[in-house]
Amino acid sequence: MKKTIRKTKKQGDVLIKVITTRAAYLRYKEEAEFQSEGTKKQYRPKIDKFSANHSDTNVDEAISAEIFELFISEDKTEITLAALEHFYHFVNIHLLKKDHFPPFPLNKLLLKQNFRKQNAEGEIDSNKKLYLPHDFDFTELFNDKWYEHLKDRQIIIALKACIAVCLGAAFDTSEIESLTIGDIAVNNNLVKVKNPYQNFNTPWISYNEELSEIINQFYKVRLSQEHETDLFFVNTWSSKDTRYIEPDKEIWKLKKPTYIKGWVSYILSFISHHLQLETRLTLVRLKDNAIYQYLLRTNGSGIDRLIRTYGWSSFVIKAVTKYYEEETTISAMTMNLDIIPSQDIDDSENNYFFQFPQRKTTTKFLMRSTNSLNIY
Repeated sequence: MKKTIRKTKKQGDVLIKVITTRAAYLRYKEEAEFQSEGTKKQYRPKIDKFSANHSDTNVDEAISAEIFELFISEDKTEITLAALEHFYHFVNIHLLKKDHFPPFPLNKLLLKQNFRKQNAEGEIDSNKKLYLPHDFDFTELFNDKWYEHLKDRQIIIALKACIAVCLGAAFDTSEIESLTIGDIAVNNNLVKVKNPYQNFNTPWISYNEELSEIINQFYKVRLSQEHETDLFFVNTWSSKDTRYIEPDKEIWKLKKPTYIKGWVSYILSFISHHLQLETRLTLVRLKDNAIYQYLLRTNGSGIDRLIRTYGWSSFVIKAVTKYYEEETTISAMTMNLDIIPSQDIDDSENNYFFQFPQRKTTTKFLMRSTNSLNIY
């Protein structure tokens, strides 16, 4: 198990243990007591997601009303509320060893009433907030102007590579955390990654030329440095490099990120804000949108390939459900967009089956291997 204590900080004459939110979750996962196995299965994924969003934040800062409210705003369920309260008490009692601490900072009764009212009135449309517009230009995620304020070239290369890996293989935080150098292969400058879903029909997922170029930049830097771990995504910069870099405080209310996942969360929030997106982008939402955009591009004909790559996973089911809910309007909407529908999808394994939405071009990027599947 990873060490829980990352460092100590001095408060007066007392040294206080500092625990990251992700480390706190790992302890929660192993040590927390639940009323039943069913409760455990409901709570753990919620706190896993919460800790992934704030992995580098000190847990005593993360269990605040402001951060809880932000998380609840994206997952408005009573289970989420209960899971956060359970985690809040576990952290204070078992990790921070507090004999006395404030009550859970959210108004549970009011939130529950709001949830029920919204559900009754049909005001919650999670799909609307989850999925990007059909004509969203994914190349904006790599536009240099969003990264200029970060100043450090190594951080920018790493952030773009992380986003490219997730977007191009429908990965999110959980896959990124365990991705190793050995899971990446490069051939003729094209990148492919091992399929973590252990699907023997599709052992590798390959990236198109644009995303391969972005990933390759970080791959070369990663191989040129020595680290104690073989994890692919590590900090390739020193803390001194970020000394004078400050996140936009109007967008990022948390402590300045330390590790790459925190910086990725920040830059996605920054991009979402400046593009005025209704959807606040996260790595999890990129995963959902990668699958959904593939269904749009193939007019739904590629469901079989999705299943052969990822199995009948929850995020596949969610995207397929969304697609068929809107199927009757997709054709009409596409007519008003500057996008070329893929009416002539080649079902051959030798073609990329998921790409950036095409805009006035019919260029096709051919796969370099017949035993790998390309999804972006």
